[in-house]
Amino acid sequence: MSGAGGCYFQVWYGSKVLELKPGMTAVQVATKEELPEVIRSVMKAVKFGELDIQIEDVAEKGTADLRLKAKPALVMKAS
Repeated sequence: MSGAGGCYFQVWYGSKVLELKPGMTAVQVATKEELPEVIRSVMKAVKFGELDIQIEDVAEKGTADLRLKAKPALVMKAS
């Protein structure tokens, strides 16, 4: 909710916010009663693959982060 009474709606994939358009990570509506229509629109966009690129970008960044944070496996030398 904003201080002026409006609402902001974000779409998340895991723990990451999706960028719906370049530089846009939220949809603003004047009242919370408008949220169901925004949610239906986002669901429709997902169904038709309109957010696939954004989801893939976030998913790829997430797995890259995991690979960087992973502890190296212990290697034992054969004697």
